[in-house]
Amino acid sequence: MTESADQRVLMALLEDFLSEKVLEPNYAYCDDEKVGSLYKFPQGEDDYNVHIEKINSMPTEELPQIFGFHPNADISKN
Repeated sequence: MTESADQRVLMALLEDFLSEKVLEPNYAYCDDEKVGSLYKFPQGEDDYNVHIEKINSMPTEELPQIFGFHPNADISKN
């Protein structure tokens, strides 16, 4: 990564998405209850099929709220 601004953005995203807090029960990636529930991390005691079902039920396109953006950010993205 050559641009320092790009590096700061990447590090901020990684800090959120790859930290131990995602393993806490009922952790959601955003405060929006509807969107956050779509991205909840499966629990360790859940069996393999529960994990696969959860992954398959996730949206195919990321919603802007999980990155901390306003829902309208999706308008300019598409």
